[in-house]
Amino acid sequence: MSAQDTKKILVVDDEKHIVRLVQVNLERRGYQVITAYDGLECLEKV
Repeated sequence: MSAQDTKKILVVDDEKHIVRLVQVNLERRGYQVITAYDGLECLEKV
């Protein structure tokens, strides 16, 4: 994907290692990944 076409994905989980695993895999596929570790943080980022 070009920088112009980059899609953003918000990954939310309370397990930091799960968030990191998903983040790395999505970034390898060209997505911009935003992370949150609980519902409140997720809502702030949305």
